[in-house]
Parts: sequence; C-alpha cells; structure tokens
Amino acid sequence: MALISEGMFEDLKEIAQNSAYMDAIKKPQISTEMWDQAPPYEECKEFEAHLEAKKLLNFKTVFHKDTGFYMIKCFLIANYAVDKAIFMSDVEKFRKVRFPSARSRVGRAIWERF
Repeated sequence: MALISEGMFEDLKEIAQNSAYMDAIKKPQISTEMWDQAPPYEECKEFEAHLEAKKLLNFKTVFHKDTGFYMIKCFLIANYAVDKAIFMSDVEKFRKVRFPSARSRVGRAIWERF
C-alpha cells in the first residue's frame, strides 16, 4: 500500500509547481539582453580562473542563481530532460521538509515517481 495516493501526489506536485510559479513571478525577470552585452568567452578566461580558484564553479552555486537556474532549465528542456529538472526541484524541496513523517511521505513519492 502506498503512503500517498496518486491523486494526493498530483496535488502535492501542483502545490510545488504553484509555489515555483509564485517564486518566479516575485523575482526580477531574467533578461536575455545580457547575452548581447556579454563579452566573448575568450575574454572571460581570467574571470573563470578567479571563480574556479574560489570554488564557485559548481552545480550547487550555479543552480541557486537566477540566471544559472534559467540556463540549466533551458538546457534540460532542449535535451528533453524535463523529468530530470522536476526531479532536481523536488529533491531541493524535500531537503527543506522538516517533519520526519512528511519527509518519509514526500521521499517515497519521489522514489515512486522517478
């Protein structure tokens, strides 16, 4: 017997999506104009080395920045990997759940879904 029904899982998923939507509309819009203003990659090597030295070029850092999240999301969509993006988002939310019973239910739902 499943801890939560399929209908309850879909409700939880909708709540998470609504939450993500509300977060997205509260944040400033990500502008694609930055790509037009960005210098060529060859001119960024010194800055890249600086970030690498400070250990800031990693998934966790990039994923939690608005532009980085947007670029990762676009990459996953372009590669038909939307399920992976949903999985990553669900796991991020799971990490924030505090109550053991809720963590158990949400964790099992993620396990069964993916």
